Amino acid sequence: MRHSRTLKPRRRFVPLLMMTPALLIVIAGAVFLEGAFPSTTALFNDIAPETGNTFAAAYWDDLGAIADTHVNQASSTSNYGTDTTAEVRSWGSGGGKNERTLAEFDLSIIPPGTEVLRADLTLCATAVPSPARTYDVRRIMETWTETGATWNNQPAVSTTVTDSQSTPGSPGCITWSVADDVMAWVVGAANNGLRVSDSVEGGNKPLSIFRTRENTLAAERPSLFVVHRPCTDVTAPAQPLSLVASGSEGLVGLDWADNVELDLAGYDVHRSTTAGGPYTVINGSLVLTSDYTDTAVANGTTYYYVITALDNCANESSNSVEQSATPQAGPPAAPTGLVATPGNTEVALDWNDNAEPDLAGYNVYRSTTPGGPYSQVNGPLVTVSNYTDTGLSNGTTYYYVVRAENDSAEESGNSNEANATPADAPPAPPTGLVPTPSEARVDLDWNDNGEPDLAGYNVYRSTTSGGPYSKINGTLLTTSDYADTGLTNGTTYYYVVRAEDNAANESGNSSEVNATPTDAPPAAPTGLIATAGDKEISLDWADNGEPDLDGYNVYRAAASGGPFTKINGALVSTSDYTDTGLTGGVTYYYVVRAVDTGAQESGDSNEANAVPYSILIAGSDARVQEKNGTTNYGTATTLKVQSWKNGNNIRTFVQFDVSSIPAGSTVSSATLTLCATTVPSSTRTYDTHLVTSSWTEGSVTWNTQPSVAGAATASATTPGSAACMTWTTTSDVQAWVDGTANNGWRISDSAEGNNQRRDAIYRSREDTAVPADRPNLTVVFTAP
Repeated sequence: MRHSRTLKPRRRFVPLLMMTPALLIVIAGAVFLEGAFPSTTALFNDIAPETGNTFAAAYWDDLGAIADTHVNQASSTSNYGTDTTAEVRSWGSGGGKNERTLAEFDLSIIPPGTEVLRADLTLCATAVPSPARTYDVRRIMETWTETGATWNNQPAVSTTVTDSQSTPGSPGCITWSVADDVMAWVVGAANNGLRVSDSVEGGNKPLSIFRTRENTLAAERPSLFVVHRPCTDVTAPAQPLSLVASGSEGLVGLDWADNVELDLAGYDVHRSTTAGGPYTVINGSLVLTSDYTDTAVANGTTYYYVITALDNCANESSNSVEQSATPQAGPPAAPTGLVATPGNTEVALDWNDNAEPDLAGYNVYRSTTPGGPYSQVNGPLVTVSNYTDTGLSNGTTYYYVVRAENDSAEESGNSNEANATPADAPPAPPTGLVPTPSEARVDLDWNDNGEPDLAGYNVYRSTTSGGPYSKINGTLLTTSDYADTGLTNGTTYYYVVRAEDNAANESGNSSEVNATPTDAPPAAPTGLIATAGDKEISLDWADNGEPDLDGYNVYRAAASGGPFTKINGALVSTSDYTDTGLTGGVTYYYVVRAVDTGAQESGDSNEANAVPYSILIAGSDARVQEKNGTTNYGTATTLKVQSWKNGNNIRTFVQFDVSSIPAGSTVSSATLTLCATTVPSSTRTYDTHLVTSSWTEGSVTWNTQPSVAGAATASATTPGSAACMTWTTTSDVQAWVDGTANNGWRISDSAEGNNQRRDAIYRSREDTAVPADRPNLTVVFTAP
């Protein structure tokens, strides 16, 4: 019989081809043009019939995920179900940091009796690895939840890869063909979704970051595109052949020949306790291979079976020839792998687990003669595959076998024989003793001893090499390390360690080591970096490694090389610090010093400097609308730029107070930023014009809008999706700082009056929902 054949839905059509702005569909030689995808099921034009069959119209659905997340091996108990991104990574560094993405889709919109012609899973990436990686899709075989899945409890997946695709060279969408899985779900297989993972996990490779269903960019959320049509095929598969039924302990194994139909969906297994039926279907979902194991049976009962085959259109074959089998109980197999390990007046036994489903436990037999006779030494059945035989005589050799017993009290034959001779020997001397001196202390560490009866360790100290030594621990140490504290700096101490067993037998000395506690100031911090911010500078540096480190002091100067002044109050306990309330455009210089618990301060770190910049929020903003020429929109939470025919243009005005930038400053960069919630479907160019007359937010209208300079000072192209737009306005801001009248800017479409409506909507300064997205002006400058 063949058991590895993968059942595939019958394919009758070439893939769909997508064009913009319309959808071009090629199916069985017929071409159909459809508009943009709707959110509900769409209908293709009728499909030309194939030879021997007449098919109904085809439909398609573009489904969004109902659940998606990723699991992270490095954070194996973390759940990422509410994240706006999901990740796939192959990474073996540090013990395993692979990541996998899960997604599930609701197929209830696809009716029963449907044939799936095509199904595409699409994930859209904001970051992809370089060089490209191959990602596999596998069907998920167990249930999971978006807010519960972690690496440690992730669901099992199919051993068969559904499809593999390579990541693109730059961020974009990746599509896998998953028609086989979707067809299986439609005809009855459990739908638990799909998993995407690197085809070769464990390599130190970059990750891909995909948008999830929680992402605000709706067009790039996970999707499942399915093309399907109602089945009109009425030809049932052939009757399954060569059914064989075999009974054994607690199960019946069934095997039959593969059906060869191209549209075969799977098999149903029918069972009865009466020859000839009536039969009951016992499989939950369709059986996808030509074999089945029935475990819901009782030993001693005869069961009768027939198999039917079903195709993708739910046509069912006639019954196979009936076969029967009777499961029967039998004694367990003899245990294997018995090992005996001697100890002090005891022998520890261990063996391999038996696999019988009706296993009740084990009996342990002992003899003082090889080959027996043996006597049972356990009382109740032993329910685990190990046993410790105690109360023995040291120096006597004992011989053991183990037998397994089932629920019917049937006992197996003997395992292999194992023997051991209990003895009480002292532990070996510890090895690998290493001392680490520090302020008034010495830390000791050594290798673990491996004796099964090890009780712990004792530490001995002397001020003379070779001893005599004095034990310095009170109770027995149960770990292989010790901290000797309260010592005198400058004095050399000598140490040995001894191991002790449960019988208080003590080993010989370990190798002697010595150390001298000292109190030295910390090393100067390294790697200091200064990063400019809005009227602040963020500092970061490498952690110091001293065990008596207490913290850090941060020093600032107005000139390179100092003099420096400490700016923190209490010691800084982390290796970063933010200096706030600074003046934009001024260069600040910093060094950091480490401090230990003895208040000793290190030397200076490397010097770092930065120049804070200023982010200004609009002081006034408003839009004016040609169609409503007398209306003021100064208090609206949105701004707008629009190009439209028949007097429907819209312009936006913004103004910023730059008086906080000192006169005479040199502006190296000035960037105007407006954040859009809506952008045109086709890109447009928006210009900034200097406003040449005064205006007020509360009164400006289209009819009273101020005049502007003729030439645009900056231009920007609208993005493909809602995002922030920026204009470089360095020369304008420099002119204002130098004394030119500041009336702000007008933002308008570079070609107003377009026949097609093209508009962008921005947040205004009155929008408090996302403060960071209000109109702002970032100015990088150097004060005079």
